[in-house]
Amino acid sequence: MQNTQPSAQPYDDDEIRLLELWQILAGRKGLILACFTLCMAGGAAFALLKAPVDEASVKLRIGQVKVDDAAPPMMLENTDELSSRILAQYGEDVATRAKRERPFIITASVQKGVMTTVQLTAEGDTPEDAARLLDEVVKGVQKAHMAMFEGNLKPIAERLKSLDEQRTTLKQQYAALSSPRS
Repeated sequence: MQNTQPSAQPYDDDEIRLLELWQILAGRKGLILACFTLCMAGGAAFALLKAPVDEASVKLRIGQVKVDDAAPPMMLENTDELSSRILAQYGEDVATRAKRERPFIITASVQKGVMTTVQLTAEGDTPEDAARLLDEVVKGVQKAHMAMFEGNLKPIAERLKSLDEQRTTLKQQYAALSSPRS
């Protein structure tokens, strides 16, 4: 019988020789240098021509109202709802991919572990633009929360007034009952 398996011979073509690789790289050093220079020039041009974008951020602590001593304090507005409302009003419109003119809110997130704090970040062409937008947003939130607070306070104030009137009436009745009759 004849052996059909090929004999094991070393293949010189499969070996990688570092000297040959170095010679190939050295031979193409002009191309490598040109590619490196082109990439560096492109990056520098992009960095110089791109308009600068400035960011400003603020943390809002949402107010709480204590209705009575037994109940825990109630927040004026849910922080998740507040951050969503701010993004819808002042953020980018992602659904229609319509980019707003700067400044606009880029993030509105609830701080982890603290459910009463919202972190807002605005992007603008200048730091003043971003800070001005955040100031406008904060004033709007304060105004809305003051209206909510006054709306919650009004029934309490009316109830206190009613109780005060009842107390005055009871004092008068007590005084009338406890005074000696002649």
